[in-house]
Amino acid sequence: METKKLQLWTLAALGAGSAGFYAATLWLPDWRVDTATFLTVFGALFVMSIAAWLVARTVPWGDRRVLPVILAAAAIFRLLIFVSPPTLSDDIYRYVYDGRLQLAGISPFAYAPNDPHLAKVRDAAGYAKLGDNRNTLAVYQPVSQVLFAAAAAAGAGDRAVYVIKGTLALLDLGTVLLLIGILRRLKRPPGLAILYAWSPLVVFEIAGSGHIDGLAIFFAMSGIYAVLRCRPLAGGALTGLAVATKLLPASLVPAINRRPWDLRPALAAAGAIAVTYFPYLVWGGSPLPFNNASGGLAFNQGLKTAVIWLVGGPGLAADNIFAVFSGAALLGAGIYFWSRPKSDGGIVRSAFWLTGLVIILLPYTVPWYLVLWLPFVALEESPAGVYLSGAVMLSYLFYTAQPWGLAAWIQPLEFIPFFLLLAWDYRRRSPGRLDFELPSNDAELDPA
Repeated sequence: METKKLQLWTLAALGAGSAGFYAATLWLPDWRVDTATFLTVFGALFVMSIAAWLVARTVPWGDRRVLPVILAAAAIFRLLIFVSPPTLSDDIYRYVYDGRLQLAGISPFAYAPNDPHLAKVRDAAGYAKLGDNRNTLAVYQPVSQVLFAAAAAAGAGDRAVYVIKGTLALLDLGTVLLLIGILRRLKRPPGLAILYAWSPLVVFEIAGSGHIDGLAIFFAMSGIYAVLRCRPLAGGALTGLAVATKLLPASLVPAINRRPWDLRPALAAAGAIAVTYFPYLVWGGSPLPFNNASGGLAFNQGLKTAVIWLVGGPGLAADNIFAVFSGAALLGAGIYFWSRPKSDGGIVRSAFWLTGLVIILLPYTVPWYLVLWLPFVALEESPAGVYLSGAVMLSYLFYTAQPWGLAAWIQPLEFIPFFLLLAWDYRRRSPGRLDFELPSNDAELDPA
């Protein structure tokens, strides 16, 4: 059998096998309770996604049979997991609660769900599903809140839950298409899209748990695609919508200017943010989450664990040192990348390093945050990002301990190989080796 046909049939077999494993998870009543079984299935899916990437990563654009297999499998995976209840996380129930609060004419940023002011409008069934979320003000940003309100208006009961999950699963397929479009523009093989399209982390966290990161990354990738097509204002505005969905994509703003210190994309992003935030600021309360208490369970703290160890234990000193270090690192990286001219490859590489830096510097690493990095991991073929997208799911073992907590071996297994691989990534493809060469024709940068 010729090589191309063997690649195609191998890819199809891996897709069919993966679909079978996704279907198997539907027989688990609660993925958080049946953690060991769930993680075993996840591990098999992760290995098959890596195998599929290795098969497809060298297939050129001229072979038109590969993309339909990649897209069909990605759609089937998301459809299978969409029908499952969101048992890995309670966040989506807070989404629905915020949406129903808005329909009652109350700003979700004004009161925590357990506030006595909400007693008369409280949905007892929905309130019971909030868990620890009932004690905090809303942390989900204005664009997210618009989706929550629309979903709540679509129906009672769990219908709103599945409206959110379905919307995000469809947008996630849109992100896959944007990723493929960017790969085509960069003249990179379409098979690299598998690292995102077939990532079990993405499928379970977006189609399964319905995390709002699926909407944020759709806007973020739309912004990158617009900038690559030399539409800086549209790219900036779309990036602003990503920030107004979830704050983390703010790290992309220094990546989307071609010319050094170009303010246009940043100003367009600021304009989009202002337009979306203004109605909620007028309505009442603050959309920014900094008025919530930062206490609670210490979950999968990653790099912060090293800081805690260096200062001799958790506490205010560790928190302050880590905050200052993180702020300085992000500011320095932002200035560095914003001050550089960038070709298409430079924009993508800047986005990879800036988004990855945010993931590293977060005070805790939850699996779904990686959704915002994985498209750039795919574009850069980063072994470090791929490894972390599998290893981070071990953090769900947190819920198997009584009281909740992570076994001592989990974080070293997650982060030591990750940082070693990231150092290798840096050496072979460092930010200092960005493709700074601009198009020779200025019209390509500022089209009429």
